[in-house]
Formats: sequence, structure tokens, C-alpha cells
Amino acid sequence: AIGLDVSSYKAWKAIAEDNQESYIDKIPIISPVSKKPIIVISHKITDENDQFLGIIGYTINLSNFAETFINHYKIAQNGYFYIIDSETSLIMHPREELILNDKYKNLEWHTKALSSKEDFGVVKYVFEGDNKTLSFAKIKGLDWYLMASMFDKDLAKVGTGIGNIILIISIVIMLLLALMISYLLNQKISTPIKRVLVGL
Repeated sequence: AIGLDVSSYKAWKAIAEDNQESYIDKIPIISPVSKKPIIVISHKITDENDQFLGIIGYTINLSNFAETFINHYKIAQNGYFYIIDSETSLIMHPREELILNDKYKNLEWHTKALSSKEDFGVVKYVFEGDNKTLSFAKIKGLDWYLMASMFDKDLAKVGTGIGNIILIISIVIMLLLALMISYLLNQKISTPIKRVLVGL
């Protein structure tokens, strides 16, 4: 909005005061327009003499991002992947009604994952009456966690040995996905901005 003081915004402080090239708001919000979860990505604007002019920001629709990169993956037959933020809110999930729903914030198994000193691990839990196994991996640079939720009954069908292999594979897949997500979001910072600035 014209005349709005943005000096207290984290993005402004990071870019204008701390001289960062870009900034990602890591805590998603619900868009007042699309009603979907979004994050705001901001980037520094400079002139031909590299003098600071301001910042430009745009949004990433996390529902669209999840549909493209997360929701279509399956693990252990009926298992699925999802992502939580540093406040344990579900920000990407196949079940849209759970996303940024305070009812599903601070769940015990999410708190255990976030309190772990490791970048990945496994947690046992019960959800909606089902015994489940959760493997998790931290998405570095975003303070998000990628989760793979598997039904114990599906793991039991393949036997303990194969079930353990599936758990190991799920962690490897998640570490790779976590790297991919971090890379993709960081790429989304610079590429479109460069295209815009070419026309200025």
C-alpha cells in the first residue's frame, strides 16, 4: 500500500539493513485473495551502479507447489509426504483441511521431530485411531520439516526386514526431496526477479 511504513518488516531489515540479496518469509499465511497458504519472497533492487533502490516481493502458492512436488509421491502403499514449519503448523499436506489448522498444531509427534538434535529420524505415533510411523528430515535454510507418514499395518504386510528397508529408503528419499525443495524455492527467488529487472 502507498505510504505504508515497511521498516519493521523482517524482509526489509534483512535486505535493506543487513544487505542480504533476498529473503523468504518462512512462516506461511493464508492469502486473502486465493484463500490458499502462501509465502512471500523478497529480493533486492539496485541500479546500474549497484545502489540500493528498494525491494520487490512476490508470493508462492504452497498448495500449487505441493501438488507439483509433494502430494503425488507415495510411500509404503498408503503412506504420504507432508511439510510442517518451525511452529509445527502443517503447511503442505494431501488433506487440505489440515493445512494451517490450529487444531493440528503442536501435535506430540511433530514436537518430538522438531526437538530432535538430528536432521532426520523416526517417530512412532497414533493418528485418527491408526498406528503410524513417521520419518522426518529437516529442510535446511527454511526451518521446515519434510515428513513421511506410513501406516504400521502397511509396513507389517511386508515383514519386519522389508519394513525396515522401507523406513531407510523413506529417509533417503526425504533427504533428497528436502534438498530439492530448498533448491527450488531459492531458485524461485532469483530467476523471475532477474527476468523482471531486465525490462526496467
